[in-house]
Amino acid sequence: MGDSNTGWYRLAGARALLTWLAGFPGTSWQERWEASPAAACPHRWAEQGQIWIASATDVTRWGTVQAGLMTLAGADVVRLPLAWLAGHRSTHLRQVR
Repeated sequence: MGDSNTGWYRLAGARALLTWLAGFPGTSWQERWEASPAAACPHRWAEQGQIWIASATDVTRWGTVQAGLMTLAGADVVRLPLAWLAGHRSTHLRQVR
């Protein structure tokens, strides 16, 4: 997971995202992701995601949330469609070790 700070950011971001997703209907994190406005458009996620997450959590660093999303995707908690990934540019999109 890299150094301890990297792991902390990934975990904090994943927790923040799951806290936000808990407010959407569904029986799985995937269903909740699909019910959220983030699933529809990666550009909208990039523009408004920070505001959405801040409304449900105290995590304010957008990089932390982005790292959490990629961690959840890498762990197969949420499955991001290829079209979504192609439309979303993130420095956190990289190989998960």
